[in-house]
Amino acid sequence: MEIKQLQLIHYRNYEKSSFEFSEGTNIIFGKNGQGKTNLLESVFVLCRGYSHRSGRLADLIRFGDDSMGISSSFKTGSTSHRLRLTVIQGRKKWELDGKTESGFAKIGRLAGCILFEPDDLEIVKSGPERRRAFINEELSGLNPVYRATYRTFEKVRSQRNALLKDIRFKKIPADQARALLAPWDQQLTNAAENVFRERAEYLLKLNREAKKLHERLSGTGEKLSLEYQSNVFSGFDELPRIRQVYLDKLEENLTSDIERGYTAAGPHADELVVKIDGVPARQFASQGQQRTAAISLKLAHIALYREKNGEAPVVLLDDILSELDEGRQRNLLSVLSGVQSFITCTDPAFADVIAEGTARVCEEGSGQDIRKFRINSGELIPKPAAAYNEPAAVHSAMKYSKESN
Repeated sequence: MEIKQLQLIHYRNYEKSSFEFSEGTNIIFGKNGQGKTNLLESVFVLCRGYSHRSGRLADLIRFGDDSMGISSSFKTGSTSHRLRLTVIQGRKKWELDGKTESGFAKIGRLAGCILFEPDDLEIVKSGPERRRAFINEELSGLNPVYRATYRTFEKVRSQRNALLKDIRFKKIPADQARALLAPWDQQLTNAAENVFRERAEYLLKLNREAKKLHERLSGTGEKLSLEYQSNVFSGFDELPRIRQVYLDKLEENLTSDIERGYTAAGPHADELVVKIDGVPARQFASQGQQRTAAISLKLAHIALYREKNGEAPVVLLDDILSELDEGRQRNLLSVLSGVQSFITCTDPAFADVIAEGTARVCEEGSGQDIRKFRINSGELIPKPAAAYNEPAAVHSAMKYSKESN
């Protein structure tokens, strides 16, 4: 995937801005709070259909306005597309190649991106909940259907938890409680089966690609491996009968679940153990080893997108290089050869360092084109000599929609 142009209207701190990007490396620099992360977020929204920073797209509307628009031209393979999102008075509208889309499914099959933020360097070091969030986020990017699948599981689990609390409060006998919970247990195991199967297929591929990339990045011969630990089953070989296995676990936990008012077993409580040379990296690896493993886990998705879609995703690096030493900066940039990337930083001098480093590690590869963009208060500095005319079209569409409501 390659994003050629991007237009923002009344989005976050952007009033009206247009960008024409390189198919290679795009370096976005400026002081903190000027809109660099907002710009990357807009690309993420177009690729994923939601924001990683806010639960509501309406929150992306510029303060004081009641509507916003994000529009882009992008290319997948040899085919060009136009994509537009408008949010007007809380109502969103997606348009692909001039046609209104009822949902994001079709767009999600075309667009793909990987976002790497400083917090992602803590994937290995942090607790299990951080790695579960990593699985859910990245699997949702590769397979947009998974996000709805997991949300279905969470919705049923929430309803079962509410019933557990009610049973505890009313001191309902075990036999009656079992009968009340039975339909919810069936729904929960059905939803969980889909989650487990999606995760199993995904982690098998991630383990393969992250292992290869880690060997390349570490340069030490260290072996990275992933181990999925579930409190429902002992291994993925139990997946053919996972519904019954999960039902048995829910029955086993009935008394304790009622006492807690909470469903203890399920994919919401599973763990992804990252190992280096067979040893858990969270407990025993150095900080440098943990960071290299985190980079491998995130950027291994470039290969997974290529395998699934036949081309690389867009890669978004939000102030990540400043967190790494020179060697890891160089290794990371080398992985981006032949990939469209967007890299933010605060220091203009460091922007030059990134450009020089990218040119150096890619000189034997694709001859990566590099462009730099300075952002100040939601504006590109200096402003383009001739602004692309799509913002006017988006603005007109927003105005028309508001007048017709």
